[in-house]
Order: sequence, then C-alpha cells, then structure tokens
Amino acid sequence: MTYSEQGWAQRLARRPNLWLKPWGSNAIKRDVHCVEVDCEAEKLVQAFHDKMIDPCAHFGLISVRRPCLRTGKPFRLNDRFQGRYSLKDSIIRAIRKSMFGGLEPLANAVCSAFGVRQVLGLLEDNVMSDYGEIVELNLTQSPYRLKYVYLVGSPIAGSSTFVIKDMEPDPNAPPEETWTGPRCRVTQTFEYQELNFAAMSSMATWALKIHDEVVYQQVSQSADSMGHKVVATDIPKEYRS
Repeated sequence: MTYSEQGWAQRLARRPNLWLKPWGSNAIKRDVHCVEVDCEAEKLVQAFHDKMIDPCAHFGLISVRRPCLRTGKPFRLNDRFQGRYSLKDSIIRAIRKSMFGGLEPLANAVCSAFGVRQVLGLLEDNVMSDYGEIVELNLTQSPYRLKYVYLVGSPIAGSSTFVIKDMEPDPNAPPEETWTGPRCRVTQTFEYQELNFAAMSSMATWALKIHDEVVYQQVSQSADSMGHKVVATDIPKEYRS
C-alpha cells in the first residue's frame, strides 16, 4: 500500500455519515427505478455482487474504489467505498457527441498527461465523488438487499437501496405482457437531500441522469456476465448508456 493510498483509506474511515434531515432547508427526494432480468434472483444477486466488487468494473462514468485491504473482497457490513466520477471519461463522452468528435484522440492524450491527470484526480476525489458505507446487507435469502448511506464528501445526504427478488407471472396480464420462465426484479430506491445550491443545480440537470445510468449498467452488466439480459425497465433509454 502506497502512502497516498493509506492516507485515502484513513480519510475514508473518518468520514461521518450524512443522514437525511427532514427539518433541513432542502426537501428530501426519492427516485425509484426497477430493472427486470430473465433469471432467478438467487443467480442475479451473485453476479451483481461479483460485478460490484470487481475493481476493474466501470458503470457509465463511475467506478467503485475501496481500500486496498478490501479491494476485490466480498462485501460486508460497514464496508466503505468511493463512487468515483471520471472527469476524463466525461470530457471524452462530451467531445464524442459533439461536432468536434475528431478531437477525441487529442483530448484523450491531454487528459492522460501527468499534470492534468493529477488535477482531474483531485477534482474527482474532492468535488465529483460520492462516498458510502454499507449499512444493510442480505445476499443469502430473498428478498436480497443491499443499502448504503452517503458519507461526508458527497454532495448529498441520504441512501441508496437495492432489493432483488423473484417475480411471478400475472394471470390477469394481457397476452402481450405475459412471459414464461424465471424472471427477477431489481428495485433501486435513491433517497437524497442536496447539501448546497451547487448540488441542487447538478441533481436537477445532469447528476440524476448519471445515477440512473449507473443503476442500469450495474444490473445489465451483471446479467450480461451470466449470458442473461434485461427484459424490462422503467429507466428511460436515453439514460441507460
């Protein structure tokens, strides 16, 4: 473990929880989405766990950073992590979608330069990231559940909760909505309260879109790793990738 990694892990361990405050100046908000996959919940929850602890995984613009001694290890209660937003990937994505797409190689080289990479890293760690602590963890029996609360350093207070459980066909559903075979549903509940005006502005414009993309990518990548797929979701297609 390097000195910088040790210092980061120590700072992570000291970060207080950011609990919701109903009496706060900003209102508490809730964003709930469902993603359905064509397999049993027991199978998906294992793939989901494996994907979430994979140190090489990226979910849209976000990667999960954990202390060295916990990297790649199974989750446990009170594990802490950083959801690190990649400014480099965000810049490259914006250029790729613009009329300046031909400048992508140049932008990639500039963002990868040593000094620039350091500055971007400081901004990612101190301005653009979420920090969390796992406070509920049930990966052994249905309904499977994982919940983490946000820590100081995040722009919001609150929590994110994943619940995975099997689905049963609705006998009253119209023919076009019937299905056979196993199916499970992931319900993700995001309760949050912005801490300042900048967080309010970002959540109202782009940050919530990024959050929804991350949720979709976490589930879809887990399904893909098993050879299964997402068969339904209420996340708008524009926010999925």
